Amino acid sequence: MTIASAPLFALLRSREEFGKAELPLLTVKSEVGVELRDMSQGRSPSEDLSKYRVVRGGDLVVNRLWARFGAYGVSRQSGIISPAYWVFQLEESRVHPGFLHYLLRSAPYRGEIDRVSKNMPPNGYELPWERFRRIEVELPAMEEQWRIADFLDAETARIDRLVELKLGQARLLDARKQGLISELSEHLIALFGVVQLRHVMLEIEQGWSPQCEERAAGPNEWGVIKAGCVNGGKFIEEQHKTLPADVAPRIQYRLRSGDLLMSRASGSVDLIGSVAVVPDHVRKLLLCDKIYRLRVDPRLSSAHFLAFMLRSHTNRERIKLGISGAEGMANNLPTAVVKSCIVPAAPLDVQERSAVELQRDISAIEELQHLIAAQVSLLMERRQALITAAVTGQFDMTTGRGADLS
Repeated sequence: MTIASAPLFALLRSREEFGKAELPLLTVKSEVGVELRDMSQGRSPSEDLSKYRVVRGGDLVVNRLWARFGAYGVSRQSGIISPAYWVFQLEESRVHPGFLHYLLRSAPYRGEIDRVSKNMPPNGYELPWERFRRIEVELPAMEEQWRIADFLDAETARIDRLVELKLGQARLLDARKQGLISELSEHLIALFGVVQLRHVMLEIEQGWSPQCEERAAGPNEWGVIKAGCVNGGKFIEEQHKTLPADVAPRIQYRLRSGDLLMSRASGSVDLIGSVAVVPDHVRKLLLCDKIYRLRVDPRLSSAHFLAFMLRSHTNRERIKLGISGAEGMANNLPTAVVKSCIVPAAPLDVQERSAVELQRDISAIEELQHLIAAQVSLLMERRQALITAAVTGQFDMTTGRGADLS
């Protein structure tokens, strides 16, 4: 296979086209490259789209702040994107757009983009244009580029379909977990009636968020939990920052085994009201001000039982309706909404037994989800290996022989 070498600047020309607000909004994701922007997630775009860059099908789009994580790719469609992104037309007489997309996303070139990215504290890394433009790419003959791009389009699409099927299975299992919780809540309410959360609690408090270091705390250091420590219904100890050595910890906010925690603020409505119970043997961690600690009356209720019941469909809807905050700002959950949540008025022994049985059933579902996640990871590894082997000539597409992709 004949190979020619060229620096990127010889293949790219900046597209300076603006003022097409009628075109769809695009974004760039590390996993896939350029795609339509999902307007239901993340920040809203600027009201004035006149300065947004136009992207045409076949253009290379680069997020220079996230390029080292793979946030770039050749777009398959026209649209507009934030002016902070780079948009390049390709010299299509020398490089096939699909081939360049896969080439830059192969392991050697991802590694090179990572290498030339510049550390820019405190915001992370940035890919300087002067370094990016000098990256040398190896290009086979145009006919071979077409063949490789067509092959990878077909093979990656097949893998992507398998991944989507697996993710669909995981979503169904998530729905089953939610169904089990809501079914139990409705069953116990039918047997014992309801009580507002305020009547089985002693206190609700939020913590303290000093300026912390963005790293995990050492064995003898204090940490302050992040809002994400309760996402998914489980306490995630790794979700914390280190309290600086010259800042005295406020001991009244130390987490204790059995504490019931709830997220009160987040940029995502779906994460507000997430709950988890602090397990045994937790390290020295302090409550942050984006998390509520619900002190449960142990004579009346079980923290583990309440953690499940607060995830029921009824309470999730109550929380979503009760969230305050201006559009585009961090949303907050008022304490009055938390206290008004309803839980079954079941006897304590029924609560404890129900929590144990429900945890057993949910753990079985989560084992299946872990298996699916491992399968998805293997598929994505195979996808990456296939791209790298094809664009670097390690894989003969005419015979299906070459690099070991297993």
